Amino acid sequence: MGSPLLVLDEPTANLDPQGIEDVYAALTELAASGDKGIVLIEHNLDAAASFVNRVVVLDAAGVVIADGPVDEILRGRAAELHALGVWLPTSTLAALRLGEAGYRFDPLPISPEELREALERQPAPPALRETAAATEAVASASGTRIEVRGLTLRRKKTEVLTDVALDVRDGEFLAIVGANGAGKTTLIQALAGVLTPPRGTVHIDGLDVARLDDRALSTHVGFVFQNPEHQFIAASVFDEIAHGLRRQHLDEAEIERRTLDLLDRFGLRERAHVHPFLLSGGQKRRLSVGTALVAGARVLALDEPTFGQDRARADELLGLLRDLNREGTTIIVVTHDMQLVAEYADRVAVMQAGRVTATGTPGDVFADAELIARAGLRVPPLARALAPLATHPELRTITRVADLPGGVS
Repeated sequence: MGSPLLVLDEPTANLDPQGIEDVYAALTELAASGDKGIVLIEHNLDAAASFVNRVVVLDAAGVVIADGPVDEILRGRAAELHALGVWLPTSTLAALRLGEAGYRFDPLPISPEELREALERQPAPPALRETAAATEAVASASGTRIEVRGLTLRRKKTEVLTDVALDVRDGEFLAIVGANGAGKTTLIQALAGVLTPPRGTVHIDGLDVARLDDRALSTHVGFVFQNPEHQFIAASVFDEIAHGLRRQHLDEAEIERRTLDLLDRFGLRERAHVHPFLLSGGQKRRLSVGTALVAGARVLALDEPTFGQDRARADELLGLLRDLNREGTTIIVVTHDMQLVAEYADRVAVMQAGRVTATGTPGDVFADAELIARAGLRVPPLARALAPLATHPELRTITRVADLPGGVS
């Protein structure tokens, strides 16, 4: 429309990696032309930091706490912003952690290329020169929790899933990835019974999902929508949890005890009598996880669990999922966030055009350049920085910031 100012609010939040790249390529070209001012609200700084020239940071109360050039804010005040729960580029987070181990960065890197170049210019700190590279943590699976065979689903006249075969192991953290339209959400909804699969194609704990009623299904698998408000039905946080217990015909004393225990677990006890719609975004996410698990399900399926959240709330939720996983809950997530996959998943299922075309550990999947390109994915920033290192063998195979030597998490 020819206006001199373009305002964008999380423009890539629902896009796959190729789509994100396309949007930021267009914005980079637009910014370089100098014809328009661009105001961008964004959590994904790995994509945005390369072309912005000014950063404004708001705290949780909406107060401006930083305003200035990229170097001054993202490099010069990175540790302060990280402590406040502000998203930073993955390479900057990695440098903060490596700095605790004795590596030196001046200035702090923002991009994977800057991180790699800074590491190539210095030797490993003496204490780390004999340290072996961290290895992928793979869940020890005692058996198959979900079995999918020959799953084909249509939406109206369009075939969305075609002859899908997939096993989900007991106690693993599985990420389902792929380009937009690959069928990820349809698959996870079929696994959870949100969409009824054809009989005989999806089994949980040996039971045919298509033959289970809602009450029976909820004892085996819980589902968390991308928008948690889509699953709230009660007028208070307490009743949202209690509803699932009342369906089990428990007495009121037992319902109250178990509801309060779960609210304590998810940090919501003080919000028990608040309407779910009045919770903060992070609290809504925690409540949605609680409602999905209240019936005792050992499988939790989540669609884009970090959508629209700041780093502090995303870390909070993912930490909760990791704790549940360590306690034995099988976690399945659909996500476009490749660094999330690298940080948390034990195994990755790659989807293309309605089929699961590959499964493997994050390290194996991200090392397969042909697979990544064919599926429309991108190697996450940390692996992109470290895998090509000509030096530092102790770092080359690391894909998780948490596996880097150092103390910043």
